[in-house]
Amino acid sequence: LLLLLWIVRGYLKENGKLSKKSVVGKHVFVTGAAMGLGKGFAMKLAQKGAKVSMADINLGLVQEHEKSLALQGQHGFAVKMDVSSWESAQQGIELAVAKFGPVDILINNAGIVSGKRLIDSTP
Repeated sequence: LLLLLWIVRGYLKENGKLSKKSVVGKHVFVTGAAMGLGKGFAMKLAQKGAKVSMADINLGLVQEHEKSLALQGQHGFAVKMDVSSWESAQQGIELAVAKFGPVDILINNAGIVSGKRLIDSTP
């Protein structure tokens, strides 16, 4: 069944039947944007033309990403945010909305690394 769906999708894509979505000019808000997947999402979406708010507890790193994007003519905005704090999250969103307008896409990527192996974790 999955193979059939993949074949149909390929056919539709090749024949222009699938609509292409664009992030150009969209405001994308990425939490956990200092490194890893969050950084990857933020940088790639900015390359695609999005205005990206990069939120992280590590302000220094997201500010470096903001500078890097600016040098490439792309739109990034560094926001210090601790997603475990309601006040911090609210303030971060307000700053981002003031900079780029309403958020069109949210990538809720922030997480806490505990440093344990999965087998040593409790449910």
